[in-house]
Amino acid sequence: MKAKLQSFVGLRLLVVGCLAAFLLLFAASCRLALRGLPPVFHELEWDLIMVDAPTGWTPESPGRMGAIYTAGMAARARSPGTGATDVFVHDVDRPVEDSFSKAFLCEGYLAEQVGRIRRFVIPSHREKDGTPFCP
Repeated sequence: MKAKLQSFVGLRLLVVGCLAAFLLLFAASCRLALRGLPPVFHELEWDLIMVDAPTGWTPESPGRMGAIYTAGMAARARSPGTGATDVFVHDVDRPVEDSFSKAFLCEGYLAEQVGRIRRFVIPSHREKDGTPFCP
C-alpha cells in the first residue's frame, strides 16, 4: 500500500507541472502529452473523448498513458461556458489504465463504470481561477 501511495503522489506532482504546460503550449514541455496531433484537435471543444488505443496489453506496446493524460488535459482546456467533457477509458481492468485514469482523469470526476469502461465527466478548468486539478 505504501509503494502504491508513493507512486500516486509522484503522479500528482507530475500533474501539477504539466497542467500549465498543456493549457499554455499544448503540452509541448510535458513528457506524457501526445505530440504531433493535428491543430484541429486543440481547436475543437470536445463533448466526448474515447481512449481505447494504442494497445497496451503486451510489454512491447506503447500503452495508453499519454492518451489518458492528453484526453484529461483537452477536457480541462475547454472554453468556459461550453459544458463538461465525457471521457471514456476502455480496459480499466489493466493496471496502467486503472491507475492513470484515476490519477489524470480523477476519481472525483468518475461518473460510472460498466464492466471494463469508465466514464469521467470533466469540467473546464478555465471556468474559474484556482480550480483544483482533482476535486
